[in-house]
Amino acid sequence: MALRKNSKYDIKRKYFRVLQISFVISISILILAFKFFPNYENTTSDSNPPQVFSDSG
Repeated sequence: MALRKNSKYDIKRKYFRVLQISFVISISILILAFKFFPNYENTTSDSNPPQVFSDSG
């Protein structure tokens, strides 16, 4: 006797909807961040960046 799928408990049916909702939420957070913090200034000085590679050979 083969088991039949119950569409009420089918998880794959809801994957696309969850993906769409998560995209909308993430884009909304991004838009709100740029709206409320448009003039973000970096407090570190970039005039003397840390040296990653040494010049000694």
